[in-house]
Amino acid sequence: MFNSLVLFFTISLSGFYAQNLMTLWANEISVQDPAFQGEWQIDEAIRLGEPDTKMVGTRRIIYGENCDLVAPDGKVSKGSFKTFGGQAPLKIDLIAAEGPIKGQSLLGIYRIEGERLELAFALPGSARPTEFKSEKGSQVVYIKHTRIQSK
Repeated sequence: MFNSLVLFFTISLSGFYAQNLMTLWANEISVQDPAFQGEWQIDEAIRLGEPDTKMVGTRRIIYGENCDLVAPDGKVSKGSFKTFGGQAPLKIDLIAAEGPIKGQSLLGIYRIEGERLELAFALPGSARPTEFKSEKGSQVVYIKHTRIQSK
């Protein structure tokens, strides 16, 4: 009888741990959020707690795992990204494909509400932000976008 109970609890616990490990694993797999796809325009940007008016009007074009930034003057910066499932705020890693931070990850968070996209990300080497804001002294860039409707 004792051996049967031990076996029952062992199997039950194994199932419990397997289920929870599968849940944790599923929440950490990179999933490209289809709501991201398309073209977005930057409406507001705050870099390290200060407004960054140079970014306003820049378009973010997202296709697959790629993300191009097209400045108002036509200059294009290429990169990629990975999103991660899990609890809000949802996580994103932006990876620069060129420039001075080529290959480095910008750890961030994102949310999409209707036709609005908000990103908050840290400069390379800084911790992932936990809130959608950028305060003075922080290493965070906070950007608000509006989806550009295709014609």
